[in-house]
Amino acid sequence: MMKKLLMVIFTENSSLAASMLCSLAREHGWEVDTCFAPPQDKDGSQIKLFVEQYKPDLIGFSFKSWERNQALSLAGTIRDTVNTKIIAGGIHSTLMPDEIIQTGLFDAVVVGDGMGVWENILDEYKNLNGEIICGKQHPNKHLYNRHFHSESQIERMKATEMATVLTAIGCPYKCTFCHSGSKKFLPLPFDSFVEYVMELHNKYGVRSFHLLDDLFASDSKNLERFRKTIEQSGKSIVFSSQVTGRASSFNTDVAAELVKLGVETINFGIETAASNLLKFLNKRQTVEDSYRAVQVCREFGLNCVINLM
Repeated sequence: MMKKLLMVIFTENSSLAASMLCSLAREHGWEVDTCFAPPQDKDGSQIKLFVEQYKPDLIGFSFKSWERNQALSLAGTIRDTVNTKIIAGGIHSTLMPDEIIQTGLFDAVVVGDGMGVWENILDEYKNLNGEIICGKQHPNKHLYNRHFHSESQIERMKATEMATVLTAIGCPYKCTFCHSGSKKFLPLPFDSFVEYVMELHNKYGVRSFHLLDDLFASDSKNLERFRKTIEQSGKSIVFSSQVTGRASSFNTDVAAELVKLGVETINFGIETAASNLLKFLNKRQTVEDSYRAVQVCREFGLNCVINLM
């Protein structure tokens, strides 16, 4: 009999990390499902009912810092409902693993990238007893472009014709204030990314793809490669109207490719216009870089969003 995994996510019915882990679990021989815990389900009654019916062998929670209170409350509710191992992951668990494990609500906390340790966790889940597990990258990078989607997520994609995707995980820069640069930068294989995009388009009618990358708008050659691949496919596919870039690597070649891809707005993390603070933040970017990037946006008719601390 197949073991069952249930992944619980919060705020919105979408989690790329959870869908990657579910997909890997399926390849490992598990039955999987994803359960969305809406903010309005204050007492966790909806999820409690789902857990009672699904009867999972293992439950995973993925949550951010602003979702912490709801996640802890729900974990307590589930603890009172079933005798099932529960593990925590996500950005808050990665940043504050000791705080989460000390609640006594979770049998393990995974810090960082869970893909490289996930199969071992699935094999040994019955022995979990309050430990903190350091994650690592999986050696097969193509697995990061394989996803499991719940029925409700598939219905949403079909209705909106939209989906969120990644071409890379993390950021190669090491700004002192940002968590993205604290993990090893992982560019995802181009061929499996295109395969995933085409799968969502062909199976669910997804036409618009929101790129969640920290620095998608940084390499004109990659952007050209994306554009030409989509053009050659003959599919009616568009990417985000808004993407994220970096002023120090933004130039006219990048801007030209963004316009051809149909991008309308680029978001820059400028953070500050003070040179001494840029150095303090290890931004590796100058004030001149920022002014030049904004000027290039104006030349190409791109809207420019500036993030400042």
